[in-house]
Amino acid sequence: MINHIFVDQKVIGTMIVVESEKPFRETDSPIVGMIAKVLALEMKKNSFILYSKALAEEHFFKDLLDGMHDKGLVSEKLKTQHLVIKDNLYLLTIDISEFDRTYKTLQYFRELLDKMIFDCKSILYNDYIVIIIMHDNDIALSEAELERLTAFFKENNLYGGISRCFHDILDIRVHFDQAVTAAALSRRLKNENRLSFYKDVSVYHLLDLAAQKIDLKQLCHESLVKLIEYDRRNNTSYTQNLYQYLIHERNLAHTTLALHVHRNTLVYRINKIIEIIQVDLEDSDVRFQLLLTYKILDLLYH
Repeated sequence: MINHIFVDQKVIGTMIVVESEKPFRETDSPIVGMIAKVLALEMKKNSFILYSKALAEEHFFKDLLDGMHDKGLVSEKLKTQHLVIKDNLYLLTIDISEFDRTYKTLQYFRELLDKMIFDCKSILYNDYIVIIIMHDNDIALSEAELERLTAFFKENNLYGGISRCFHDILDIRVHFDQAVTAAALSRRLKNENRLSFYKDVSVYHLLDLAAQKIDLKQLCHESLVKLIEYDRRNNTSYTQNLYQYLIHERNLAHTTLALHVHRNTLVYRINKIIEIIQVDLEDSDVRFQLLLTYKILDLLYH
């Protein structure tokens, strides 16, 4: 039997009662709940719990996320709490709205995440675990950290998002919104790694906002729609070939590696594609419109 202990609506502990001499009865559950509430009241009275450095930091970051913008007050809190904010900041948010709390607490997950990422602070905020990453360099996460997070997200069916880099802690709310958007798009686009950087999905965010005003299909380049229809009728894969060719900046060597085809085969396919869609791939504006169409279709049909 598990009961979480709350202080100021935050889980600060978990009480676990196990069967020993006899099995549980229906009347035991309310008693366990009452004991958890008594423990919470006692812990709230305890100045160590209420004013511990970790909890004070948590309240500070929560106030910032809630919109605290008084520079003087922020500066004073940083001094009194001996908080050192490094030059390069990133926000990682993990959507926990559908998290199953039956066997593991969010606090437990949060502690695991704290161990995975070097030099970070974390809080539970709304329906997210929010991790403030602070580095002297301009790399949000190392390859090892990314690998650990990806494995963790897959194992626990979670999605996360990382904001752009920022340098002023007062800008935390804007970058929280970026990270939340990236996490939502990671889920929507079925990102295999379950973790998206806002800088990589910001175009999708722009399109999502535009979709509230117009039908995105209006923005699609008609030639790509024509190529998709050709593939459907002839059981070919020219749409995918063109995409790889464009994202590899029309570099034949890189595209052949991505598609696992011979150079001559690729040249033939590109010429065939140009013949079908009748566009000038030397024109950068045309290439931009084609790539934008790929992103629109990706967003619409995921």
